[in-house]
Amino acid sequence: MKTETPNSSSSSSVAKVKISNKKSKTKKIDRVETSLKESSRDLSLKFKFGVVVALVLFIIFGLLNSLFEGKVVAKLPFKPFGIMMKMSHRGLHSDDVTDCSMPFLFQGKGNGVVLGVLTATTN
Repeated sequence: MKTETPNSSSSSSVAKVKISNKKSKTKKIDRVETSLKESSRDLSLKFKFGVVVALVLFIIFGLLNSLFEGKVVAKLPFKPFGIMMKMSHRGLHSDDVTDCSMPFLFQGKGNGVVLGVLTATTN
């Protein structure tokens, strides 16, 4: 039975490989951690900006709602149905269902309702 004993040169090369693997792993971990910290900071800034925008829009909505309360701000080019009529006629005291209040325009601006109403009223 022959037993092989590792010579000193092969054991030192194995140790060097293990050390270099550990160094590369720690470098990778450091890069991932710094990337995670940067991403977390960016996300926190975006969240703070979103909160500020939401507060500003909330304040503007309240201001516009108090300025235009009970006033017709637009005429709809169609006769709204059900729940849409309740939203568009909110706060108005007239019987004309094509009258439109400010909250409907403000809430619908993202859906293209404002552009459609403005286009229809200018023609």
